[in-house]
Parts: sequence; C-alpha cells; structure tokens
Amino acid sequence: YPCGRYTLLYSHGNAEDLGLIAHFLTDLARLLGINVLCYDYAGYGQSVNPVYVKQQCYNDIQSAYTYLVHVKNVNPKNVLLYGKSVGSGPTSWLAQQLCTDDGMILHSPFLSVIRVVLDVGFTTIGDLFPNVDRVQDFTCPAYVIHGTCDEIVPFYHGESLFNL
Repeated sequence: YPCGRYTLLYSHGNAEDLGLIAHFLTDLARLLGINVLCYDYAGYGQSVNPVYVKQQCYNDIQSAYTYLVHVKNVNPKNVLLYGKSVGSGPTSWLAQQLCTDDGMILHSPFLSVIRVVLDVGFTTIGDLFPNVDRVQDFTCPAYVIHGTCDEIVPFYHGESLFNL
C-alpha cells in the first residue's frame, strides 16, 4: 500500500504459502491502508530443498525483518508483527529478540508444538517454538486471536498465552 505508514510482517500458518494467501493479504493491505510483507519458510511455496527446522524459520523471519528495515528503510517502530498458528513461533521469537514496544498479533497461537500433540505442563528438550516461555518476556502489547472451535490448536493455548 503506497501510502501506508505501518508495515505488517506476516508469518503464515502451516498449511499455507504465499500463493494461497496472496488475495487475502492484498485485501488486508487495502482495507487497513498498510503495507504487508509475507514470506515463505524454507521448504514452503516456491522454495527448493524443503528444510523445516526451528533455526531456519528464525533465519527466515529475521531476513524478512532485515529486508524491511535495511533495504526498504521502514522505520522499525512502524513494523507490526503478525504470526498465525505455526507463524506464532517465529513471530514470538523475533519479538523477544527485538525487545520492541510495538504491537504484535498472535493468531491461533500454540503454547509450544509438543503441547499441541501432548498435554504436558512443561517445555521439553527439543520442543519447537516454546511460545509459552517467550510471552513472559514480551515488552510489546500482544493481541491474541483464537477461535473457540479450532480443531488443530486447542483454544486454551491462545487463552493461556493471553493470560500470561
């Protein structure tokens, strides 16, 4: 959006790629009057050599953020982070790294990947995207969106993150 003051850095969900959500993101940018940058994780969409590991997802979002700030010269205070489902992992990681006071939106976030599968009350070694451990460190306002009928990530995950 050419005149948008803010830029949304959108980290998509597991069953999505840029091709599937391009129209949604275009509509979102137009309706809100903002710029939107969405990226594909390594192994998604048009990328080659599927690699889906935690560190690569962190590298992907860091590269997207660096591109916005250092190449497109977007003021870091005007970058809003948005993570949907699995995208909440890289998004919460970046928010923790930046120690930003700006906003962040977590859409259908999970406590951690292992907790989606096993209802354990602690973070295990090797657990991917331990959002529950990061949210406590946030200095930015975090808005949580989560449907009560979500069949993939239980509603209580989003509710628990909201209440931390």
